[in-house]
Amino acid sequence: MGQVQYGSGLRVSELIRLRMKDLDFDRGDFVVRGGKGDKDRVAPLSDRLRERLSNPIGRIRQLFDDVRWRQVPGVEISPGLEREYPNAGKKWGWQWLWSATADGLERGGAVSFFADKAD
Repeated sequence: MGQVQYGSGLRVSELIRLRMKDLDFDRGDFVVRGGKGDKDRVAPLSDRLRERLSNPIGRIRQLFDDVRWRQVPGVEISPGLEREYPNAGKKWGWQWLWSATADGLERGGAVSFFADKAD
């Protein structure tokens, strides 16, 4: 997390709110939503960070697919988004990049994943 924060100039609050849909490996950047002044911006993702994140995210995607197969509830999203997009929390793009729990499973069965445990 620290390398992403330092390498991309993110604030802690921006870093912890990143979702999978915000990453764009092809362009080498990601979207920071609701940053300072509640504005969205694009931040760079260096080649080194792209390499470091691509393998763990691939493994996380496999875990996500396995968990979804077992019908585990998705991540928690705001009530407004839940009304507008009822299944958004169950889709890959809405999953958190970083998890607050060690195994990626929150209490109550909601799923949240992390990209890199060791750093």
